[in-house]
Amino acid sequence: MEKLNTKSLYELYIQESGSNLDEQYFESLLLYFPCLVVASCDGIIDDEEWVYVRYLAKFMAERHKDAKKPKELEFLKNTYFRELQFLAMSINDWKDHFIQVLRDYLDEHDWLKDDIEDILEAFADASDGISPEEEEALNYLREELQI
Repeated sequence: MEKLNTKSLYELYIQESGSNLDEQYFESLLLYFPCLVVASCDGIIDDEEWVYVRYLAKFMAERHKDAKKPKELEFLKNTYFRELQFLAMSINDWKDHFIQVLRDYLDEHDWLKDDIEDILEAFADASDGISPEEEEALNYLREELQI
């Protein structure tokens, strides 16, 4: 696997997915991609987990609320949800790339590690506690991302 950086992953993602996500918003997709790894760890994302994916899209969009009008923020939330759907359906194609780039990104932005670990645990615990599969996914992500 070719070693990617954030920009080259973005370019590959846009080319392969057909997405029109602006590069300035890709960082949020990168940062919260591990939530999809947890949500899909049992092979499916059930209805309840999709509710949390919708919340995640809203959370990601609201990271940009200072620069957006309410109508634009709603559009960004819907865009993030579509991107998360695409990634969830093709998680095995993107997982290694996103995790490798995120690991390198977190090496340079160490202060984000606690936030990512917190949201991963909240995501895993969202439905009926943390399952053995989710615990395994969390351990994998902690090791891979060095959090």
